[in-house]
Amino acid sequence: MNIRNLAIATLFASASATSVFASQSLHWVGGEIGFIEHNIPSTVTRAKVMQDYQLSLQSKVDGSSGIQLGGDAGYLEPRHSYTVADGKLRHTDSISHKTAKPEYQHSATEHVVFSETYVN
Repeated sequence: MNIRNLAIATLFASASATSVFASQSLHWVGGEIGFIEHNIPSTVTRAKVMQDYQLSLQSKVDGSSGIQLGGDAGYLEPRHSYTVADGKLRHTDSISHKTAKPEYQHSATEHVVFSETYVN
């Protein structure tokens, strides 16, 4: 009776363990094989993909403001661009500039360690 209960418990444990890792893209196999990669469904809708595709056909600029250069040139990441107007620096790109600025201040000890490590 103990062996039967152990076998049933092992079966349930292995079945529940595989369901826990069902959403992972890599699974450990062990031995010489190592990992097996599994495709995971995307959360991007077909309409969004088609919209980006049509946009790239028209202007070679995708939804994230990156530029497809074509051929071996590849892809140019979106970059910030600025201009000076009325004596002030103005943003001319479409990238969000509302990210929080860090407020962390280094202590005197950290500043000394940083200077000794990274500054000539």
